[in-house]
Amino acid sequence: MMSEGVVARFLKAATAEMIRNNQKEIRCPCRRCKLTSLMDPKADMVRDHLLVRGFMDGYRWEGDEDDYEFVHGISTRNKEGGEHHVEDPGHDQDVEDPGHDHDHNVGDPGPDDEEDQDGGHHEDHEDEDDGPSSMDWVQDPYLQELLLKQTSNARAAAREKAKMDQLEVDAVTPLYEGCRPEDTRLKVTLMALQMKVKHKMTDTSFNDNMSFWHERLPKGNDINLYMGLLKEELATLWDAPANTWDAAAEEYFPMRAALLTTVHDFLGYGYVAGQVVHGFNACVRCMDDTTYRQLDRDPGSSKTVFMGHRRWLRDEDPWRKRKDLFDGQDEPRRRPRTRSGEQIDELLKNWKECPPPGKKRKAPEPLLKVWKTRSVFWDLPYWKILRVPHSLDVMHITKNVCESLLGTLLNMPERTKDGPKARYDLLSIGIREELHAGRPNDDDDDDDDDDDEAEDTQSRRKGKKAKKIEYYCPPACFTLSQKEIEQFFDCLLGVKLPYGYAGKISRYLDKAKQRFSGMKSHDCHVLMTQILPVAIRGIMDAHVRETLFGLCNFFDVISRKSVGVRQLRRLQEEIVVILCELEMYFPPAFFDVMVHLLVHIVEDIIQLGPTFLHSMMPFERMNGVIKGYVRNRARPDGSIAKGFLTEECISFCTSYLEIENPVGLPVNRHLGKLAGWGHREGSREMHVDFKGRIADFERANLVALQHIDVVDPWVVEHKTFIAKTYSDQGKQRTDGDIIKEHNSTFTRWFKDKMLTYPIDEDSSAEEKLIFALSQGAEHNLMTFQAYDINGYTFYTEEKDMKSDYQNSGVTMESYTGDIKQRYYGKIEEIWELSYAGENVPMFRVRWAKNVVKEDRHFTTMVIPEAKSKTAGAKVTAKYEPWVLASQVDQCFFITDPQKPSRVVVRRGKRSIIGMDGAANELDFDQYGDPKMEDDDDDDEEPYTTRRSRTTLPKGRPFKRRSLGVPGLNYSTARKKGKKIVKR
Repeated sequence: MMSEGVVARFLKAATAEMIRNNQKEIRCPCRRCKLTSLMDPKADMVRDHLLVRGFMDGYRWEGDEDDYEFVHGISTRNKEGGEHHVEDPGHDQDVEDPGHDHDHNVGDPGPDDEEDQDGGHHEDHEDEDDGPSSMDWVQDPYLQELLLKQTSNARAAAREKAKMDQLEVDAVTPLYEGCRPEDTRLKVTLMALQMKVKHKMTDTSFNDNMSFWHERLPKGNDINLYMGLLKEELATLWDAPANTWDAAAEEYFPMRAALLTTVHDFLGYGYVAGQVVHGFNACVRCMDDTTYRQLDRDPGSSKTVFMGHRRWLRDEDPWRKRKDLFDGQDEPRRRPRTRSGEQIDELLKNWKECPPPGKKRKAPEPLLKVWKTRSVFWDLPYWKILRVPHSLDVMHITKNVCESLLGTLLNMPERTKDGPKARYDLLSIGIREELHAGRPNDDDDDDDDDDDEAEDTQSRRKGKKAKKIEYYCPPACFTLSQKEIEQFFDCLLGVKLPYGYAGKISRYLDKAKQRFSGMKSHDCHVLMTQILPVAIRGIMDAHVRETLFGLCNFFDVISRKSVGVRQLRRLQEEIVVILCELEMYFPPAFFDVMVHLLVHIVEDIIQLGPTFLHSMMPFERMNGVIKGYVRNRARPDGSIAKGFLTEECISFCTSYLEIENPVGLPVNRHLGKLAGWGHREGSREMHVDFKGRIADFERANLVALQHIDVVDPWVVEHKTFIAKTYSDQGKQRTDGDIIKEHNSTFTRWFKDKMLTYPIDEDSSAEEKLIFALSQGAEHNLMTFQAYDINGYTFYTEEKDMKSDYQNSGVTMESYTGDIKQRYYGKIEEIWELSYAGENVPMFRVRWAKNVVKEDRHFTTMVIPEAKSKTAGAKVTAKYEPWVLASQVDQCFFITDPQKPSRVVVRRGKRSIIGMDGAANELDFDQYGDPKMEDDDDDDEEPYTTRRSRTTLPKGRPFKRRSLGVPGLNYSTARKKGKKIVKR
């Protein structure tokens, strides 16, 4: 409790101050009120509060009645007199008050101090008319009361004092280099806050704030100011190498670190590299040699498009002179030249008008209309020798191309690249007369059409309601009929993907409105590489469909983790031909810069490696994880830093405390997938003797024994024994007959054989294991509906029918005699056999029939209907239902829209990195590559040769060849800003 004498002296001094200031109440400094409550000191309320609760933490009162100093905003006056400290006895008495000036001396001031104080006091009155400066605002005790937090310990007091010191620095620091001297950081901040309070966060307040910052902040792109800090760190890592021990050479060497490339979206590319990413030279690789075309304004598309991909063809290619198929001109030019890093560095060094970072000045004309500034990365000594200093982001390119392609195929009003404006572009260029837009059932001449358009334009200018005009667009080669669109949507809506493969495709589609929306980047990637090729089977013309197959295959190959340079070279030839074919079929408005960048992706992969090493996909996933750390939305940066640091600390501790459960870390759902783990949901115990599954059980036991390494010598011995028996009897038997006999008698022979070699205490562990295996698995086993193994989640077909996922598809490679074949099927049952405590998971699979590999894109088959779950002992290897779970890979099936009785198989996706110590798939794979398609294209003929002999278009490839496909009627009337399309 507080001493009554101290409280009495405080009340006496506070009452005198109250009377002197012509006030009736004082602020209560107790621990609960903390100077927020006004009370009458004569009512004993303040006295009772202080006696019971004591003074607030950090509160100080100095002096007697007339000689006092209240530090916390009540009063600040210094005169000669005694000194009293009113503080909490439970806290440190030496805590320095953060509100004091660090140059102020507490105690008995001398005469010089009095003169200084008085002089300063008179100085304040003399400058009073000039208005308060930023420093006056900082030193105002009432402002200090608002800015300072109550401190309970020395560390907190030091932090608050540091904040106050920083405010004093900001009060005299200019907002930025070269700004007006009176615009200090603190003053501008306070003025912005005054605007916020004044306008109460309305639209007017927002506009005022934007205008305020626009007038005072530098113009242009100043990202180099921020990148300069990173550049300094990178330069240190290169110029001051760390002395590192080389264990192989047994010597020290200077280890330098270098930045090989940067990864960002296309707009970020322009900011970081200082290049122009819009306009005529938007291609960051072609630079000032970019082939562009500016389409006409209204009624045209008014877009800058990038075609001219015939420049990448061989010089003798006949397409270079087929102007009737392209833009109406021959193409004699070669591919654009590539500038080296040394050449670019020399150009930027000699650019006298290059804007320095942070300077407020009018931006000059871009150098060669390509570079708008010189990136700070060019100051690094090794930057000019890098082949690809800034990489193209395949993730965003795939997403943009996918949305443009789907929007055009489905003719979505807000996404399509086709329509009256696109058809007018064809008219203005003078190509594809058969596709020019016109009026339905209108035989008037062109002059009448021009008069109607002029009248419509004049009506809009006068504010009158425009005349409703309908345009008829003849069907192009990519135009889909209503029946084809319905077939396309039915295929997509019926797709079920494995767990973790991608989002549910059906939730992004609206069949009634024939549109899609909300797809993420990864969903677009899966759609382009796996699903879209199947969905367009049987619709549109064959030559267009084949081109889209090649485009989807291009995205599939470049996204793989392992791809050869030879295959990439051929892929570059393919994408050039594909882009040229797209120029034949699609309107010019389709070819924005994202489509054009496809021609440069392969070179990035050759120089930097597979795309997963320089794609934004992992960073986008990490952003999703980081956003989950945010708890306080007012301070997201602090929440992210604290959450990330906490998780890192716990992860570090779990390496040394394996038996403990990591509190706060998310549980890895895939834990145990590699070793095998059955889901508890749907699992049950089964005794094969009571269920009539003895024959099936013996078959599963045989398959398990034949695939265990320690049993291999006994398998060979048994086959030799059978062959010798037939030979002694003078009978000739084929290898197939011997295998059938082996499958029928091996388990019984193996059991009897091992009974002649009983084990004892001196037997090795391997001998004990072999003996346990010979006695067979326990008849009481566990069955599951879901099982995790090899990085996959497998379901039975029965569970698949009740789930949104398709996890029952499996594939494996097996030898039938000397022939290696790949098999596909669906899981019917999951058993877990137990051999002396060792569990062996087994899948019972219903294998597909009539498997046909049509080409390198598709493999189709028929999945037979489920039958009785029994299997005799004499089953050939080709129809063996039981397989080891560890030997299969996952796949999924999509109903073939061309032949609904068949299905198309697509490969699954495995997640093993970081689980159970697996570092990569190559080290883990023991049973071959899980991919179904043949990736080795070395034996295939070139893409251009294959297309010229099969479906290479002839005549007018841009026209729809299929009969019965109507054109499209476009109305100029708008509803909510969207064109009305009538089929």
